[in-house]
Amino acid sequence: MTERRCGESCMYVSPSFVPSSAIARTEMIAFTDNRSPQLQDKGGGRESVGGMGRMWMVSWLQWLTVLLGLLPLGSCGGQWTLHKTLLALVTATLSLVLTCVFLIVYVPPLMLQNIFDVPLFFMVCSGGYHLFTHSIPVVIIIVLWVKGRRLSTLLQSLKNLTQLKDCKMKPLPYLFKVSIIILLVVQEVLTRTSWYRGLWDTQFTFAYCSIPYALFCMPLVVSFSMILYVTAGHILQRVLSHNNDILKSLLSRHTMLDESYMSPMQRIRKTRQQYIELRQIHQDLSDILSLPMFLANMEKFLWSIVLAAFLIVYPKNFTKFEYYLSVTVFSTYVAAIYVQGYVADVLREEGGAPLHIVPRTDLAETNERVKAQLETEVEKILQISERPLNTQPCGLFLLSRTNILAMASTFVTNMVILLQFLLADESFHQGNVNLTMAGTN
Repeated sequence: MTERRCGESCMYVSPSFVPSSAIARTEMIAFTDNRSPQLQDKGGGRESVGGMGRMWMVSWLQWLTVLLGLLPLGSCGGQWTLHKTLLALVTATLSLVLTCVFLIVYVPPLMLQNIFDVPLFFMVCSGGYHLFTHSIPVVIIIVLWVKGRRLSTLLQSLKNLTQLKDCKMKPLPYLFKVSIIILLVVQEVLTRTSWYRGLWDTQFTFAYCSIPYALFCMPLVVSFSMILYVTAGHILQRVLSHNNDILKSLLSRHTMLDESYMSPMQRIRKTRQQYIELRQIHQDLSDILSLPMFLANMEKFLWSIVLAAFLIVYPKNFTKFEYYLSVTVFSTYVAAIYVQGYVADVLREEGGAPLHIVPRTDLAETNERVKAQLETEVEKILQISERPLNTQPCGLFLLSRTNILAMASTFVTNMVILLQFLLADESFHQGNVNLTMAGTN
């Protein structure tokens, strides 16, 4: 293997770096503008399209996107029918209208609920959290509307990846990871049912229809980015692993010397193109979910801090059902954070796997000219793999399992500070109650 040339341009186009070579730039424009959505081998090789039964992994997510009103203009695909486009437009309009109506009409009563029965700091924290958590769906809906075309293209690309015939998608691990996020949504619905129990007695109007929407759909809108990231991460991880196996096979002595319908140069070049496409899909995923993922995790993080502090200081303010439900919500959120970190770590490992595969191989091509060309193609694959597949919501933190410890320390620090305020406020509130009772007697 020739010595690696660090000055050569990378072959993956992203906002962070652009190839300096004119040849590389022309090649990347061709790849990004005319990407093969199915990664299929036109020559009839092992990358032929198949596995139609695995499309459900993305199909249900496409329908969820439509029903939640996150694709107001529909999709650009040829299979996107007129009635589906109209459904997407209607649900998008209703979702924004109902969210805004609930935010204006019912959030103020929630913020002022039991205003005279709880300490001041409890009321401020509870009211601020209600305003924050019910405003996030509006922001997420608008952000995904703006990026609707890219979101639709991303979902279609992911669906095409699931059709790869020789790539094992392993649906059981995927279902386990997604079920944790879905369980978190179900628990949030139960929590909101407790929150909204004082709103069901209001007079039935159009605004009243926003209560069921807020109960069932708002948690899904907030958690949608987490569901999409886990789904896309699982699919990309399986396809990257499949590509790494292909690369390892191509660089083996037996594969290099066999006679097949494609030359070693064609097979290596095709593998490099697939690496480029997969990294472009990951870049699109990161760009689309940057703000929604940040807001979703921030909302869950703040909720965990406030909830844990209130459970310690004000256990009597919770019914037995609410108390145990809150504990399970907190536990499930920790599991959801871990799942996201696990998906990010596995993607990063698979994306950098060629850096460990290539040094352990030795090209067996006897023709020196062909061997030099193969080494050049392999070098380009190494340059592509040098850039880690990181996920950084809004560029503020790196999503990984190791950062969970840092989040835990931040959680403990903030909870201790909040406990100090709550305990002081509780003592002051209890003193006022005692003075009032003494004055009455």
